[in-house]
Amino acid sequence: MTTSNETKPCIICSKPIADKEYVAHVNACLNKSSRSSRSTQSVPRKHSTCFVCKSPFASNGLLNHVMPCRFHHEYCIPCIQKSMEEHIKSKTNPVCFTGVCDYQLSKYDVACLPFDEDMITHLSALVTIERRAQCPKCLFYGEFQTMSRFQKHVASCDPEDMVPCESCRCLYRFHQLDEHYRYCRNIPVHQRQQAFIDFIISKSKHPFTPVQVRYYIELQKQKRRVIGPHEIVDGLAAFERGNYWKIRAQQDASCRAQLDDYEKQQGANAKRNEELRRRYEELKADEELKAKTCRLCPHCKRVVQHMGGCSSMICGQNYHGGDQQSGCGKTFDWNQALPYIPMVNTVQEQMKSALTNQKRVVHTGIR
Repeated sequence: MTTSNETKPCIICSKPIADKEYVAHVNACLNKSSRSSRSTQSVPRKHSTCFVCKSPFASNGLLNHVMPCRFHHEYCIPCIQKSMEEHIKSKTNPVCFTGVCDYQLSKYDVACLPFDEDMITHLSALVTIERRAQCPKCLFYGEFQTMSRFQKHVASCDPEDMVPCESCRCLYRFHQLDEHYRYCRNIPVHQRQQAFIDFIISKSKHPFTPVQVRYYIELQKQKRRVIGPHEIVDGLAAFERGNYWKIRAQQDASCRAQLDDYEKQQGANAKRNEELRRRYEELKADEELKAKTCRLCPHCKRVVQHMGGCSSMICGQNYHGGDQQSGCGKTFDWNQALPYIPMVNTVQEQMKSALTNQKRVVHTGIR
C-alpha cells in the first residue's frame, strides 16, 4: 500500500516533495521561474555549501544550482560552469561530477542550467542519454528543449480535459473526441492498435520502439493487468530503470551497488506479494471449511460448529455438557440456524453492492 509519506524530487528545484503536495509545489516553482530569468532555479541557500569548493552560499552570497541526481548535489555557479566547460572542451557527455557522481544530464537537465544560450547549445549537442521531463499535471513525459517550452506546456495542460477514445484508447480533448471517434471507429483494428502504441511512445520517459511497446502490452494482457496509458508509461519507466542499472553495472563496478539494491527491492516486493497471496489462500480455505461445518447462533450470532450427533445445540458448549467455550448458553436447533457466509464472499458482495448503488454519470455530447 502506498503511504502519504513517499516523496519524489521536484523537476524544477529538485527538492524532495511529498506526493500529495507535488503538483502544487511544482506549480509554485513554475510561477517563480516565469517571473525571472532561467537562473532562478539557482537560488541562495542559508545552510548549504558547494559540493566542489565547500564554500557556504550564505557567507559569499553566491547562487547555487541543485543537480537532479539522487544525491541532489549542490554547486556554486563558478564551479558548475567550470565543470561544464571541461565537458565542452573534452567533448564528453555532461554528468553531475566526473569521477564522483555519474548521473548523466538529459537535454532538459542541460536546459535548466544557469548558462547563456550559446553554452546550453554546446552542452546539448554532447548529450547522449534520451530521457524526457515529466509534466506535473498530466504525469506524461515530453521532449522540452528549453525551460520556457516546458513552462508553456504546463500552463496549457489540463488532464481533466483529456478523455480516452473507446476505440483506440488514446487521450483526446473533449472538443476533439467526437470528430476523432467518428474517424477512428471506421479504420481497421491494426491501425487503432498502432495509434495507441504511437501515443505511448510519445508520452514515455525513455524512447522505445513499437515492437518493444507492443510486446510489453501483450505481457500485461497475459497477466490481466490494467493497460491504460498511464499504467503503461509508468511500467515502461520502471522497466527501463532496471535495464539502466544492469548496463551501468557492466560498464562501471561502482554501479553494482545500485543494481544490487534495485534487484533486492524487486525481490522483496515479489516475496511480500507471494506471502500475501499465500495468506489469502489460507484464509479462503478456512472460510470455505467454516461455511461447510459452521452456522450462526440465532440468539447472539456467534459462529457455532456442528461436530455430529442430533440437531439440538447449546451455544458455547456440548448439548450434554462439557467442552465449555464462549457463548450465550441458549439452546437452538441446528437446522434452523442461519448459515455462515465466508468472509471472502462478504467482501465481494459488498463491492458488487457498492458498484450497483453508484449513480450513473452521463457526459452529454459524447457518443
